[in-house]
Amino acid sequence: MFNLFKKNNSLEVGSPINGECVQLEEVNDSMFSQKMLGDGIAIIPSGNTFVSPCDGVISAFFPSLHAFGVTTNDGIEILVHIGLDTVNENGKGFTSTMVQGKKVKKGDVIVTADMDYLKQKYDMTTMIVVTNAKEKSIQERSVNQTVNSMDTLFVLK
Repeated sequence: MFNLFKKNNSLEVGSPINGECVQLEEVNDSMFSQKMLGDGIAIIPSGNTFVSPCDGVISAFFPSLHAFGVTTNDGIEILVHIGLDTVNENGKGFTSTMVQGKKVKKGDVIVTADMDYLKQKYDMTTMIVVTNAKEKSIQERSVNQTVNSMDTLFVLK
């Protein structure tokens, strides 16, 4: 009964894309697989529309459109990195109308990718990483399963 007024400080991070979840350690890039940027999960995408994994502000948006960061109201930073080495395309194969500093809701479309074009050149595994856990850790994680856009990938507590 006394927990009634206790604030729930957990954060459910949703999938930015339809696809198959895999462990971050399985990604073919040591920056991610060794969690140098933070903990998270990876998705082998089956769609082409990437959405915000949570409510917040677009705090980082690379000119090449291959990655974006969303910062929640609590200051948690979630990085979505689309594919490996896709930065080399300098934006070719990606479109977006979003800008850094824009407030977003979970599920808002951020980037659309031409997956037919990009898959010919790149591993399109997409990483979703918490870059500043702020004394929280991932307690629940969806792995080795198919997810739809906005399904919960992990919970930070």
